[in-house]
Amino acid sequence: MNEAPVEDTQEVLESLDSLMRVEEIQKKVDEDEFMSDKQRLLKIHKKRIQDIVTSAFEPLQALLPNPLQYLIIKGKIKKNANRRKRK
Repeated sequence: MNEAPVEDTQEVLESLDSLMRVEEIQKKVDEDEFMSDKQRLLKIHKKRIQDIVTSAFEPLQALLPNPLQYLIIKGKIKKNANRRKRK
């Protein structure tokens, strides 16, 4: 007569625990990979938006004086004005 296979309850529980640990580790790896991909895509999209905004404002930027040149000229004008007042 054939008898049903007998498994020790403790062995079954240990096997289940081991499988659960493996699944938890795999889940964590998958979540980390997903977050990494998500961050990479976010970085790409932020760069694209930055490029779009920069290119949209380029025509206006060309109309404005160079801020550094403006500050240098403005500083010289103020210095010259102060010298004239002293004389």
